[in-house]
Amino acid sequence: MINMKNIGLSYGPKEIFKNLNCSVDAGDFVVIIGPNGVGKTTIFDLISGTVLPHDGQIVCHGKDVTAIDYTGRSDLVFRIFQNPSHNIVGEMTVRENLALAMLRCNAVSLSHWTSVLDGVDERALFAPMGENIDILLQTPMNRLSGGQRQTIAFLLSTLFQPQILLLDEPTAALDPESATRLLMLVKEKHLALKQTILFITHDLDIARYLGNKLWVIKDGKIAKMFEGDEKRTADLTPYLRSIEYEKLL
Repeated sequence: MINMKNIGLSYGPKEIFKNLNCSVDAGDFVVIIGPNGVGKTTIFDLISGTVLPHDGQIVCHGKDVTAIDYTGRSDLVFRIFQNPSHNIVGEMTVRENLALAMLRCNAVSLSHWTSVLDGVDERALFAPMGENIDILLQTPMNRLSGGQRQTIAFLLSTLFQPQILLLDEPTAALDPESATRLLMLVKEKHLALKQTILFITHDLDIARYLGNKLWVIKDGKIAKMFEGDEKRTADLTPYLRSIEYEKLL
C-alpha cells in the first residue's frame, strides 16, 4: 500500500531523514510515537504530498507519487490534523463544510455548489454525533466543541473511503470523554471499512491498545517496530516518557 524507499529530506542544514525506509500493508492500522521534533508529522507531510522528498521514492497503492503534490493525492489520502480548526472552515455551517469536503479540490460555480450534496444521506452520516441533525447542519462549525469538530472531520473522511487516512494526534486537544468517543468511532470505522490508517500520538495507552502495528520514531528513522500482542507488553517508556508526577510533587 505505502512504500517509502531511501527517503532523504533536509530543511536547510538540518537533516530530517536520511535513507528512511518503511512500508505499510493495505488495511494496517499503524500507531506512531516518538518525542517532539523527530519527524512524525513530517512523515505525514511526505505521504500526503505537502512536502516532497529530496531523495528516494514514495509508492502508494502501486503508483509512484514521489513528485506529485497534495492536490494530486487528494483522492488517495485524507488527513486530519491535531488542531480542530485546521480540519474545517469555522465560519461555515456543518452542511457547508460537508459540501466543501465533497468538492475535494474540484471547481464548481457558486450557484450550483449545493448540488454536490445530492444523494448524500446527511442523517446517516452524522448519526454518530447523537445530535438533532437539522440543527447541527445549520450550526457554524466554530460554535461546536473541539470534540464535535474532530468527530465531524473524521466522519467527512468516511464519505470518500480514502485508501490512506492520516490522523495526526486528533485527540490531543480533546477532553477524555470526547477523545474516547472519537477513538471508538475510528476503531469501529476501521473494522468496517478496512482503511489503511496511520495515527500519531503521545498517549502510551493509545499506542499499546489501538491498531495492529506500532512504530517508534527516533533520530530520523524508525527505531523500533512492534506488532500485535508484542506492543501491548513492550516497555515503551524509553521511547515516550510520561509526565514525571513525582518530580512535580
